[in-house]
Amino acid sequence: MKLFKLIASKAGKVVFDDRIEAENPRTAREQMKSLLGLQSLTGVVYSITEIPVELIREIVATKVLEVIGSRRSGCSSIDVSKIVGDAANVAVADRLRPIEQRLAALEGRQTAASTNGTHSPSSRRFDAFQRDSTRSREADTPATNGRSAEPETPLPAMTDWRAVKRFYKHCRSPKQTAAHFDLSINTVKARVRREGW
Repeated sequence: MKLFKLIASKAGKVVFDDRIEAENPRTAREQMKSLLGLQSLTGVVYSITEIPVELIREIVATKVLEVIGSRRSGCSSIDVSKIVGDAANVAVADRLRPIEQRLAALEGRQTAASTNGTHSPSSRRFDAFQRDSTRSREADTPATNGRSAEPETPLPAMTDWRAVKRFYKHCRSPKQTAAHFDLSINTVKARVRREGW
């Protein structure tokens, strides 16, 4: 069981401010809802904070030691703020330790890769504005489709539209004009319409 501190307010007025023992925040919220006698928490603004019981126990123990020490010798020889600060630092360090270990492992991999002189393809960053980036990527990746590199087909010669116009005015047939100049009929018709031949 864990100890949770819950504060809830409704319409700007605090309706709940207490500690609840529960297994998780969800059950603590459900207990608060039943204590308030509500069916749902609509319109209720609440905050659930887990209270680290171990830390509270250490604080209480040091306070007790402080009181006992002051009664025996008449003065306090224990610095409570230092003990509490140390306990909090230990608790935070325990929570951060797994993250620090993961970071160290990642940094170790990067250091090993840079000392070997090899760069993994996943660690290489693509820069669209760098000239060599696209060229080197194309060179690095083999062709995945089964086609071999085909030579580029030469572009067709430019159409002499003045000759097409002369021929069309002579025969007045888009079909004959298209066949004579190896064009599509629709292309010839569009040009006739656009230029008003």
